[in-house]
Parts: sequence; structure tokens; C-alpha cells
Amino acid sequence: FVFDKSEFIDTFPSELNYVCDSGKEVLVTTLVQSQLIGVLIGAWMSGILSDRFGRKPVLIGSMLIMGLSGLASSVSSDPYSFWVLRFLVGVGCSSTFTTSFVVGVEFIGPQARIHAGIVIEYAYAFGLILLVGIAYLLRYWRWLNIAVSALSLFSILLIWLLVESPRWLISRGRLAEAEALIRKAAKVNGVELPTDLELRPPSENVSKTPDSESADDSDRSSPT
Repeated sequence: FVFDKSEFIDTFPSELNYVCDSGKEVLVTTLVQSQLIGVLIGAWMSGILSDRFGRKPVLIGSMLIMGLSGLASSVSSDPYSFWVLRFLVGVGCSSTFTTSFVVGVEFIGPQARIHAGIVIEYAYAFGLILLVGIAYLLRYWRWLNIAVSALSLFSILLIWLLVESPRWLISRGRLAEAEALIRKAAKVNGVELPTDLELRPPSENVSKTPDSESADDSDRSSPT
């Protein structure tokens, strides 16, 4: 096949001739679907894993999966390995976004939580705009893939500035670690906390219902 390459150097389908009547054009459709399937799986698994192992390790792992799979797919020359690698990119991408969103809102108080969630979406929109500019400059799919994946791996350097979510630590009963992080945040923000600050797991913060209180009263008043 002969392609008009006045606007680009090559895409994955044009480089491998997976177009028109080649009989393999259907593979291109499934390649797009593979990443979307990965997005679905990543969004589902990230919540389960981050609740069990913590926000920070899941976020680091997701970024590694996204970046390394993206780089590996840049050198792929067959649709089958490309399918698997783009699936993993979808898993990492979705998991990174979902976990980042959770971390962002868990660090913010109730008054500003809605605004924090919106600001996170700004980064997503800016990334799409940036992608257009990079694609305009790098008109070969392998170069574009490498550039975007390299940005994902570079962002891992910022992970050293990230601490575990205090809310998650409290939910797991790791109260001393949570208090240390809260006091550090208070110091940075110029807020003075009481010296006798007491943190309790969520199960101990649940207030009793009127029915349970009346039941307790009746138990205490009943003869033994």
C-alpha cells in the first residue's frame, strides 16, 4: 500500500499495512478495544488493591505499569504483543488516575473537597492538550509513544514527595503513623493541634443509634 505521508511519518496500521483489504484491519479495532478493556479492569482493581495495601504503593505500581508497558509497546512489531501491552497501559492509566483522585480528596477537608476533585480534572484536560502538541511535533507513532511513556516514568520522581493517606492509615488502625502525618501537615499549614490529639478507627467513631441506646438502657435497668 502507498500512503500520503505529508502529514505524518507512520502510524501502527500504516507501518504494518493493517488497512483496507489486507484482511487484518479488524485487528486495529481490537487494539483500541484492548486499552479500553484495560481501563475498565484498572478502575475496578485499583480500589480493591489501594484499600488493602495503601494508596501510595498502588499509585507507584500503576505508574510503573503504565510507563514501562508504554515504552515496551513502542518497539512492538506484531499486533498480539501490542494488544497485551496496550491493555496493560490501560490498566496502569486508569489505576493511576483513580488512585490519584482518591489521594487528592482524602488529603483535603470537607469544605474544599469538591474543588480539589475539580482541580484534578484540570490536570487531565491539560494532559490532552499537551498530547496534541507532542503529536504535532513527533509524527511517528513510535516516537510519540516513547515521549508520552517517558513522561509517565518521569512523574514517578515526584512520588518521593507523596506520603500515605492518613485516612487510610486510620482505617487500618495505624494511628501513630497517621498522627505523625497530620501533625506534619498542621505544622506546614501553621495550624496548632492539641497535644492530646486522639485518633480512633472508624468503627469506634460510629455513634450509637437511638434504638441501640434505648436497648442498652433497658439492659442496664433490667434486674439480674
